[in-house]
Amino acid sequence: IKPVSADYWNALPASCTDSPAPADPDIGLRKAKALFAANDAEQCGTANPVTNEPAYPVERYNFPYRYSDMDQNAPEVTVEVMKFWCDSGAYNERVQFYLYDPQRGIRAASFAWPEISPVWEDTEETILKEMRVIGWSADTHLVNAEFQPATRTIKASSYWRGLGDASDVAVWTFDDGAFRLTSFEIDATFDGKVDLKPFFTAAEAPTQP
Repeated sequence: IKPVSADYWNALPASCTDSPAPADPDIGLRKAKALFAANDAEQCGTANPVTNEPAYPVERYNFPYRYSDMDQNAPEVTVEVMKFWCDSGAYNERVQFYLYDPQRGIRAASFAWPEISPVWEDTEETILKEMRVIGWSADTHLVNAEFQPATRTIKASSYWRGLGDASDVAVWTFDDGAFRLTSFEIDATFDGKVDLKPFFTAAEAPTQP
């Protein structure tokens, strides 16, 4: 027996006799940090501009899951959801989520939502005349978003101004490796009141295996 300078996981042997190598609980986090450093560190705040380490601790969640293309008798895989802080303004915080599991590997989660163009009846924008849909978009960044482990959903609330009267709220549900938009509510009037109206609701929400 002799001391080693390597960290715990690098110091371990690949296996003991015929036993499989122990699972590395931080493999997803390391892969997510590498992806963040390569693709997102420049536009997001970092604690160290040299290492591109995230500016704040990463929030981590995990749950068991069986993908649709897996044998139904196969053991479930552990899906890890990791939330990285990106930047913030006066009343909105922008974050990014990464997903990892042994079946699909590491990837940045992408989120779809409708692009809308409100038309108001007055110059103060307090009375909505029409809500036009000009298309659909997808992005890897969300505003004021939280992951809910019990429902495997991510909810994001975007405030159009500090008062919070004009805003939108979206919910995405994890389904077979990605987050699907399942509801979108919006209040497009700057009238001092919060009155969110349903704008989109999925015909059938994903079922949780």
